[in-house]
Amino acid sequence: MVWHQALADYATALMAARRSPGTLRVHRHYLTRLRAYVPQPWRATTADLRAALAEPTWAPETVKSARSVYVRFYGWGHGEGYITPNPALRLDPVTVPAGNRARHPTMYSPPAWPQPMPASAS
Repeated sequence: MVWHQALADYATALMAARRSPGTLRVHRHYLTRLRAYVPQPWRATTADLRAALAEPTWAPETVKSARSVYVRFYGWGHGEGYITPNPALRLDPVTVPAGNRARHPTMYSPPAWPQPMPASAS
């Protein structure tokens, strides 16, 4: 199976589980980037995933998010019978240093909140 089909099937599974559009966007982002390290999704190794997570420009919170996506994606793929063994099982948890939990501004922009109505408009 090629990445395009794997991503489409995985997105369908996430939507069936009622995951938010933001969750789908984040998962697609990290899995699309993973394609540079893993040409075929169901031939990934733990070493491939570690290499992708070793991206030197990523902050610890970014690595933690990407790892979570890889764990969920490959857990789903393993459960569906697409890959054995699950290459994400042996990924070590990522520790984010205290005070370094800022979210990536382009990935996680907060929703626009409605502005309160002026008192005179009531």
